[in-house]
Amino acid sequence: MINSWASYKNWISDLVKNNHTYFFRGQKDLSWKLETTFQRYAAKNGINWKDYFDKILPEVSYQAASFGYNIEDFKNEEKVGGFLAKLQHHGFPTPLLDWTMSPYIAAYFALKDVDPRNVDANGFVKIYMFDFQLWRNSYMQVPFLNAEIPFLSEFRPSAINNQRLVSQMAVTTVTNVPDVEAYLDNINKTTGKNFLYYALLPIKERRVIMNELNLMGINTATMFPDFDGMCTSLKEIYFNNVDPVPLPIPLVVTPPPLLPNSVGA
Repeated sequence: MINSWASYKNWISDLVKNNHTYFFRGQKDLSWKLETTFQRYAAKNGINWKDYFDKILPEVSYQAASFGYNIEDFKNEEKVGGFLAKLQHHGFPTPLLDWTMSPYIAAYFALKDVDPRNVDANGFVKIYMFDFQLWRNSYMQVPFLNAEIPFLSEFRPSAINNQRLVSQMAVTTVTNVPDVEAYLDNINKTTGKNFLYYALLPIKERRVIMNELNLMGINTATMFPDFDGMCTSLKEIYFNNVDPVPLPIPLVVTPPPLLPNSVGA
């Protein structure tokens, strides 16, 4: 089990020796499923795959055109995927699942939104590693616009007007599967091939990890190269660069004894 920063770095050193292609993804909450934002919101609102592409996306494209982003050809997967990537990076639900080619960037994303003053100091964040090279060699990559069966395919969107994709060494998968981890685990049980692994990083090591990542050039200013990124990066340095502390134990306040009833004269 990889459950410390030191063992994580040793694991990475072993991985890079074989020149294999892996995708990495960091998640701060161990209870979160490996799911797309589309699946997360569609399940709550009863939105299906066809309606998303036939009804919702054209309207979003119409509105986004006022900012210079839109889809001119809805049958062109590259154009649609590039538009989805732009929406994904600005908070709109999509069937894309973000990954990175860098295990260190994945560690940054797992820890960046963890407030060290407001968490269980003995907790962990999670880093997924997807053996995409084995997946690509084992299964056909299904075109997502015409998919009628469960699928998980690589999609590399265009980086035009999306500098974050390059800075984050970002790659994406597109899928109609509601829980990618359960999907891959079921395939593993059926075929014996393991495609997904994970490591845990302790929250108590957050300060050391974030400082070390910063020395590697991995921080909010470089991952989000804009004014917001600069401000958030400086917030990390001056306000969040602390060791987590144990959550306070609630005080049990014992009320004072009641005064005896006054006795009338």
